[in-house]
Amino acid sequence: ILPGRKFLLLTGEQYSMKDPFQEWFPALTDQQSHTTLQGAEWTLGTDFFQYYGKLVSLQHCSDVNCVTAWTKNTGLEYQYLLVKVIPEGSSSPLQASLKLLLGSVRDSTQYELIFESKHVAIFENVKH
Repeated sequence: ILPGRKFLLLTGEQYSMKDPFQEWFPALTDQQSHTTLQGAEWTLGTDFFQYYGKLVSLQHCSDVNCVTAWTKNTGLEYQYLLVKVIPEGSSSPLQASLKLLLGSVRDSTQYELIFESKHVAIFENVKH
């Protein structure tokens, strides 16, 4: 993956300002994240809370159609979708929806799996 590519991160944490994975992803990977909110309070101005609400709704997506509708609604383009794998027994309230999303993305012709570990799955958006 070349530096500076755009990602959507679905991590199971509905409030991205509390999610260290979201906050550190751009700095540690040299990639861009539409879902990392840190710093946007300065750049979005009065649109900050509206965008924050949109990010919360994205984290609740449980299938590809929801992600597609979200990106159409926001007008944001991305090359990669990262889905965090939540371990069984986790207290994450979004564990079930992330599991459904992962299956939906795997079955979709819109995405190609390019990396997988026991912690994350990264898909290339081949129809962006």
